[in-house]
Amino acid sequence: MSKAKLKKTLAGMLAATMVLGMGATAFAAESGDTPATSGGTSGAGNSEGHVEKEVQNVVLPTVPADQSPFAYTMDPERLIQETGGQKYEDYTFPAKDSDTGVYFLVADKEYSNTSNTLQVINKSSCNITLTVKVKATASAGGKDITLATGSTPSTSAAELYLGLKVGNDSQVVSATEAPVSKTIAGTPDNFETAVADGKYVYREKADATSWKAMNISMTGAVSNYKIEADTTAPTVDITWEWAKAAEDATVATDAVDYTEAPADVAPSIAVTDYDYDRTATFDIVTDFGKGNLAASSISSVKLGTDGITFETDLTSACIISGNTITFPSGKLGAAAVGTKRYVQVTFDNGTPITLTLTVTK
Repeated sequence: MSKAKLKKTLAGMLAATMVLGMGATAFAAESGDTPATSGGTSGAGNSEGHVEKEVQNVVLPTVPADQSPFAYTMDPERLIQETGGQKYEDYTFPAKDSDTGVYFLVADKEYSNTSNTLQVINKSSCNITLTVKVKATASAGGKDITLATGSTPSTSAAELYLGLKVGNDSQVVSATEAPVSKTIAGTPDNFETAVADGKYVYREKADATSWKAMNISMTGAVSNYKIEADTTAPTVDITWEWAKAAEDATVATDAVDYTEAPADVAPSIAVTDYDYDRTATFDIVTDFGKGNLAASSISSVKLGTDGITFETDLTSACIISGNTITFPSGKLGAAAVGTKRYVQVTFDNGTPITLTLTVTK
C-alpha cells in the first residue's frame, strides 16, 4: 500500500472512531443509569361512615279506660265477709283471716287485696329511667274516707290505705302527687351492626326475646270500722313516663326478666324433594317449630309408593339425632331409576309431613 493510501485509510478510521465515541456518550446520558433521589404520590381519604349505636324503645302499659287494674272497692264494715259474699254469686274473695277489706278485680269473678301487675318493658340498647306518679283525687261532695298516712290504717277510726308498688318500693297514696323513679337496664347484646339496602344499620337481632321490665301494682287496706252510709272513696290517678337515663344513674336491682312468648309455629321441613342414590345415605333436616304448636322429637319415619299409604316403617332403620334424620341407603333396591317414592315424617305432637324421593342411581 502506498503512503498516500495508508494516510487516507488511517484518517477514515480515526473519523469513525470519533463518531462512535460521540454516539456512546449520548446513549449513556439518555439511558437513565443515574438513580432517582426523590419521588412521591398521593391517596385520597375516605370514611366508611357512622352508625348511631343506640336504640331507645320502651313498651308502656296499655290500659282500656273501663278496665283499670287499679279500680277498687273498699269494705270497712266487712259486709262481704259477714255475708259470705252472697251479693257476689260465684265470686272468689281473699280468706277472711287475711282479708284487708280492699278489693281489686284480678280475674273473671276473682277479687284480691292486691291488683294485677302492669309492666314497663325496656327494649332499648341503653338504660332508661322510669318515673311513676300517683295521687288521690277526691270525690265530689267531700264525703271521702280519710286516707291513712302509713301502710297500717287506724284501728279506732275509718281510714283507707292505698299503696303504689313500683318494683320493690311502695308509695303511700295521698292527695299530693308523689313520684317513684327506677332506672331499668338496657340490653345491648340484643342488637347488632348490619348492612341493609347497602347501608350500615344498628338493629335488634332477630332472636332477641329477653329484656328487663319493671312491675307496677297497687295494694290496699281499710280499717274494720263503721262508716256513714254516704261515705265515698277517692279515685287513684297513676301516670308514667320515661327518659334516657343519666350516665351516673344507678340501675335498679328489682327489675324483672321479660321474655316474649314465641310465636306458635308448627314443625316443618324446608326441603321436601330429594334425589335418592341407593348407594348412599342422606340427611333430612327438620324444624320442631315454636310455642304451643312445637314438637320436641320425631316419632316415626315411614315409606310408601303413592304418597297416601305408608306401609313400611323405617324408623329403626334411620338414624335420628335431634332434629336430623339420616335416611339409610339400599332401601329402594327394586325401584327403577326415575321412580318416585314417598316418606312420611311424623313428629311427637302428631304433625305429619310428606317428602318425595326420586331414584337417581
